[in-house]
Amino acid sequence: MKVLIPYSGGVNSVYALWRWLNETTHEIVAVYASEKWDKALERAPREEAAADQIAAWLQDVRAFEYRKIEWPVEYVSDVRPLRSGFTNVWDQGAVEPRYHGYAALLDAEEFDGIVTGYSLENTAVNAYQNLRGIFERPSVNCYLAGSPILETIIPQGKALDFNKVCATLNGRFEQAEALPSDLAAMIISKCETRCDPLAKDGTAKLCMSCLYLDVAELHTDMSGVEIDTAFAKHGSYGKWRSKADPKTYTYRGNSQMKALELLGIKL
Repeated sequence: MKVLIPYSGGVNSVYALWRWLNETTHEIVAVYASEKWDKALERAPREEAAADQIAAWLQDVRAFEYRKIEWPVEYVSDVRPLRSGFTNVWDQGAVEPRYHGYAALLDAEEFDGIVTGYSLENTAVNAYQNLRGIFERPSVNCYLAGSPILETIIPQGKALDFNKVCATLNGRFEQAEALPSDLAAMIISKCETRCDPLAKDGTAKLCMSCLYLDVAELHTDMSGVEIDTAFAKHGSYGKWRSKADPKTYTYRGNSQMKALELLGIKL
């Protein structure tokens, strides 16, 4: 079987690539493309360098094809509700080019499966539900990075019970914990300098990427599953999706506040 794994060098895609290399003998093609929206462009050089380093490390697990491409469509802002019927919004356009990229790759050559990085924390919004039709192909099995059973085929079209799938996925903390420590250490923070929420010099910033790292480093007393669960329950995603209030819900339930709670920080 020939399997396409879109790969960013982030936790979800590294975990997916590592598992599929370790647990299968399938032909694996990993494809990297940098995102082109504003904040992503700022960190693109560091992320690309880390992605290359990680890919080189994984070649020692077993050989696979590693490609670097440009997405076939440009970023265009598309601000819409977090979920259907919700009041607060987010920019779905930031992720849409990658879905068109998946489609272009699947149409250009014969793949039997595609593994997208969709995992627990991504279930906070409806991006996969909204955009999956762009790349779904009856001849290509769809798999998700967050599926605990590796080769779980995700239904397509009307056959997908989206909320049911969201309730089964694992998340970034469990995934990072499962990775070999030296591999996990190569996954960079999205900020070049770790953000400090308590900085007194005017640089204080509630950066979720840095807060995730702070939580993981502090809470060695909690398993990755326990940390993922704490965030998912607070953020009304995963199996708690139905708890979100459509009128007040914010992106991932304002997970910065849960991070600060876990860190014992009161602003």
